[in-house]
Amino acid sequence: MTVRAKPWTLDSNTNSNSCDGTNSTINGWSGGSTSDFLQQLVDECGDLCLGCTDCDEDGTQDSEDNCPGLYNPSQEDSDGDGLGDECDNCHNLPGDVNDDLSFDILDVITTVNIILAGGISSPDFTECQKTDADLNANGVINILDVIQLINLILN
Repeated sequence: MTVRAKPWTLDSNTNSNSCDGTNSTINGWSGGSTSDFLQQLVDECGDLCLGCTDCDEDGTQDSEDNCPGLYNPSQEDSDGDGLGDECDNCHNLPGDVNDDLSFDILDVITTVNIILAGGISSPDFTECQKTDADLNANGVINILDVIQLINLILN
């Protein structure tokens, strides 16, 4: 494949030469293969072509960042699931049904509401909420989970 280019100067966009690739040059390039043209563009753009290594600028390289793309300099991962707290919409903490990183009456109320709405099969709650409400991890959300949650809060 041959790439044809019509060069434009920075000072003027009035170039009237035909777009034939044989008479036109871009920094020494005049027609040729697509891969040669693309390589020259990459070579000439320098740092502009390099991907960022810490795109969210939180001080942690994207390859090691537990929440790449979202500023989280502390890299906290409260539930140890490999996702940083800043981008983890489920903290996977049994009993913390509302994911506010504390166990309180709001978690009890939500657990009771899940039970009243049909328990584990309720379409009204997220999988995260239902998993966190099933404190004994037996696949059923019931009064035993509420009792266990109350004991967790009181202790």
